[in-house]
Amino acid sequence: MGRPREFDEKEVLLEAMRVFWLKGYEATSMTDLMGAMQLHKGSIYKAFGDKHNLFYLSLKAYMDQGREAAVQMMEGASSPREAVGMFMNMSLRQCACGDQVKGCFMINSIVELGPHDEEIRELIATFMESMRDKLISTIKSGQKIGEIRTDTAAGDLANYLISVKAGLLTASKVKMVNHDPYAIAEFALSTLE
Repeated sequence: MGRPREFDEKEVLLEAMRVFWLKGYEATSMTDLMGAMQLHKGSIYKAFGDKHNLFYLSLKAYMDQGREAAVQMMEGASSPREAVGMFMNMSLRQCACGDQVKGCFMINSIVELGPHDEEIRELIATFMESMRDKLISTIKSGQKIGEIRTDTAAGDLANYLISVKAGLLTASKVKMVNHDPYAIAEFALSTLE
């Protein structure tokens, strides 16, 4: 019988996620992961499989946390319009502002791996579709009470806002001068009126 694991899987997965987020999949070495996770290579493989599976699990954990936080926040909003605003501003502080240029882990991953990694592409597509559905539902609620314009379909408004947000998170990787992501998000939100 093997020895029981002496580490918290969630905590070491979080450490792996931080490394992948900063460096990307290709540039992250097993040495980087062993240092961050404070585990030997054999322990990592035994607990998480290969590097690709560890990346997949890290990205999934990141997106699961994001979805849960977004849904909770949006459902706690005082109005549908406020909920949409929360969706647009969520993750900007963490991903697009601050000293460290890291962008959004999910957006970084689809840019790096999406063209050739079907498993990662499908994982992200499923997440994006669930967030799009939540946003459409919220926009429709706002349209019913006259808070959000009705001359444009909720799906079209949701697609536009998601595209703007993805652009903001992508642009954050290069720290654009005079680029205020909150002002841009607010301008995008003004199109709902």
